[in-house]
Amino acid sequence: MHVQRLRCLSKGGSHNINTLRDNNTVADLCNHIYKITGIMAQDQKILYGYPREQLDLSRPEQLLKTLPISSGDRIYIEFQQNTTPPRNENSTDQSKKPPSYSQRRNVNIIPRYILIRQVPADNSCLFSSISYLLTSNLQTVEELRSLISEVVQRYPKLYTEAFLGVEPSEYSRWIMLSTSWGGGIEIAILSEHFQVEICVVDTVNIRIDRFGEDKNYQHRIFLIYDGSHYDSLELVDMANPNTSAKQKFSTNDDNLIPLALELANEVKLNRQNTYAGNYALRCSYCYKQLTGVYDAQQHTKLTGHTNFEEYE
Repeated sequence: MHVQRLRCLSKGGSHNINTLRDNNTVADLCNHIYKITGIMAQDQKILYGYPREQLDLSRPEQLLKTLPISSGDRIYIEFQQNTTPPRNENSTDQSKKPPSYSQRRNVNIIPRYILIRQVPADNSCLFSSISYLLTSNLQTVEELRSLISEVVQRYPKLYTEAFLGVEPSEYSRWIMLSTSWGGGIEIAILSEHFQVEICVVDTVNIRIDRFGEDKNYQHRIFLIYDGSHYDSLELVDMANPNTSAKQKFSTNDDNLIPLALELANEVKLNRQNTYAGNYALRCSYCYKQLTGVYDAQQHTKLTGHTNFEEYE
């Protein structure tokens, strides 16, 4: 059966849909888009082609192979509040009509949904993600780097050359560079400084690494990591769409952990993450075309170039 490979673009970013086949239905497509974007099926507006046209979603049972889109196409997802009045439940011919999305959704809908809040892929993604979750402000990246540098200098017996891999003074200078990536050491320092458990959802190994888990902190935040890039995770309440997204959670509430692992698996299946070597990358300095993180790391070693961008 033919696989429908679609590029889905929304305000939350872009995703590859690789798990649908031509015998799947419009309802399957909309449910898949819901998992990616958090937009309810009845509120989805799907555009395709150029000039863009709106896809007809009025028949949930319609097969994908009958739609005017083909494998390899881009589709554009927008939020469009559904204002269609409810059908008359007492209508004599109601049983002959296919089920509406509002009738179908009570089976699979999760009232609270975890979403990825993307940050720039500029070598400071770890700091941007943590900054967003703790301050809702992406302007404190330099302050976080400075904080880490100061901690390392303040506690030389703890942050030794053996621990850091380089002389502490050299590390303190290095972490201040905008081209330096953050990782486990930096997460541990920030976790202790802000007295918050930091959970890193690993989409490569489908696991969660928890920093500060044994410290009895009151709150935790979630990052998602694909082997080379960090983004923030936040929770939206689908039952109350007007409420603000939630970024900080009680460490006594473990309900988000299975949702985060489910999302990690979804990301791995649909995006074929960068670590697997499937992303087409281009050096922002010399425009050399590369494939995946390994190629990018080798290019950095050879040239010193550290900025890369995804391209199609």
